[in-house]
Formats: sequence, C-alpha cells, structure tokens
Amino acid sequence: MIELSIVIPIFNESKNIKKLVNEIIANLPTKKKCEIIFVDDGSNDDSSLILYELKKKINNFKFLSLNKNYGQSTALHAGISNAEGKYVITMDGDLQNDPRDIKIFYEYIIANKLDCVFGWRKYRKEKDFFRKVISKIANIIIKKILNNSINDLGCSFKCFRREIFDQIIWSTDFHRYFSAFIVNEGFKTEELIVNHKKRNAGKSKYGYSRVFGVFIDIIFLSFVFKSLRKPLHFFGKFSLILLFFSFLCAMLAIYYKLFGIKKFTETPLPELITLLTLSSIIILFFGILSELILSLYFHLKGKRDYVTKK
Repeated sequence: MIELSIVIPIFNESKNIKKLVNEIIANLPTKKKCEIIFVDDGSNDDSSLILYELKKKINNFKFLSLNKNYGQSTALHAGISNAEGKYVITMDGDLQNDPRDIKIFYEYIIANKLDCVFGWRKYRKEKDFFRKVISKIANIIIKKILNNSINDLGCSFKCFRREIFDQIIWSTDFHRYFSAFIVNEGFKTEELIVNHKKRNAGKSKYGYSRVFGVFIDIIFLSFVFKSLRKPLHFFGKFSLILLFFSFLCAMLAIYYKLFGIKKFTETPLPELITLLTLSSIIILFFGILSELILSLYFHLKGKRDYVTKK
C-alpha cells in the first residue's frame, strides 16, 4: 500500500522539472512506499515531453496531462483524485517550495496524529513587494472571518490525510482556500513554517489581475462560512428587513392618502413597496433553496456536523 503521494501541478515549468524531481526523490521518507504525481495543466513548452521521459525511468511516477490550461485548482483536483497514498503532500512546481520539507511535514502529521498540516511562508522570497502586502492583507481579513490562527491560507505546501479530501467542497479557483474549508469542517490541524525559496527559472503565473479575484473570494468565504450552517436564517434576516421597510412605505402611503397630503401616483411609494416586497420574497426563496441544497449535500456525502466519528 502506498503511504505518501506527492502531487505537483505545473504549467510551463520545463526548466524546473528535472531538478525538482531529483530533490523530491532525495527527500522522500525512507522505508515508505511513495508516489509522485505531476499534473501538466496544458503547458505549451517541453514540460509534457520531460515528464513523459521521467515516467519511463522512475517507479511510482504518475503523469497526468490536461488538454488545456484549466487552472491550478482543476490540476490539483485531478492529481489528488488519482492519489493512492494514505497521506498527500501538495506543492508548487516552481521550486519555491523546498522538497526538504516533505519529511518534516510527513513525520509531524504522523507524530501528532493530525488531519492536516499547513505550510506557512513566514519568510517569503518574493521579488514583488506589492504582492506580499496584498497577500498579508487578505490573510488577515480571512483569519477574522474564519476566527482561526492560520497565517498563510494561500501556501500550496501542505500535508493531509487523503480521506479528508472527499469531505471538502471543491470548486473553481478553490486551491487557495482549501485550508479554510478544512478548518471550517473541524479537522485537527496545525501550521508549520516552510522554507520558501526564490524562483530561479521560468515566470510567475500570477499577475496583478489576481488581486481582484482575491477580494472577491474573501466576500465568497464570508458568505459561505456565515451562512453554510443555516442558510435559511442567513437569507431570512435580509428578507425580513426588506419586508419591514416595505411595511413602513405602505404605512406612509396610507398616511398620505388618509390625510390628503399626496396621492399614491404622486410618490414613488407604490413602486418602492412592490420592489421591496418582491425582493423580500425572492431572497426568502433563495434561503429555502439553499437549505434544500445543503440538506441534499449532507445526505449524499453521509455527513452530519453534530456527529464526530471515533
């Protein structure tokens, strides 16, 4: 049985692959059966060719190739889904993650009987100061939303039990917040500082356009973690607020009519009452629909938040 799977998504990293593979092999746990899984996310350089040649030479080496560039989340999902190890370590393919941390994380998760160990790039070797600042701001905001102590939710280097992967909702561009959902599910986790290195070859795949996506994801996480448990209550609050304002507008319209101050048609109140009432009903139906979807999700996954399996 395979004990540990190393999953590495790559996109145009032909200059780093051979060195990375050699360093991974040199740092795999001894006397444990391990596998290395590379997922080529539609590279247009020689990455696929290099990986194909390595697969023929190395035992327990898997190479998955996506037919186009789907993004890191899809590549990670494909790699982890095909992992056979009891534990999985994910890392970047640009050599900024240090393979020497593989043994450290694996031994730590075993010794402390954890579900997941997150990497923390405390001393980031980024050339772009602006990116580091944005990343720190995003992590601070998300920490407050989640009310936890994780310092670096965006670090790709992490080690976790393979079975918990099937209990996490996975969606587009979700790799950055995989850790957040693991914490939200109540798994036993800890954080270790990783050795973060400078990129020596190739180009970074993240531009400034990612900044907007990060803040949109923050809004998404805020919504999910505050409403996932009881979505009907979450949507119901907004529905009642809108219904209350609709009632006030109706009372004001009746007051104007009874005392001859203004006619309905001389004010925007009828339109406002209709808009607020319809919005209230629509939001309430969103809550009901979300509640039904959540119930179906728990049924299909066989999960119950109030049950802890021993």
